[in-house]
Amino acid sequence: FTMPVHIVDFAQIPGVPCPCGTARRAFADVPDFPATIHVTEISENARIHYHKRLSEAYYFLECEPGAAM
Repeated sequence: FTMPVHIVDFAQIPGVPCPCGTARRAFADVPDFPATIHVTEISENARIHYHKRLSEAYYFLECEPGAAM
């Protein structure tokens, strides 16, 4: 049994507005994958929000001095 491999280039995924800023969302169209992976540009005016049925985990690639989450 071999699991399928899905490779994504986030630079090729169009950004969409979200409460945090702009998100590029991968794997939403993969039926056997129970999640999506986002690369998100967090804007300075990001809105506080929550999700009723999922959790978010953040891995920071870079941030400005004094940034807070």
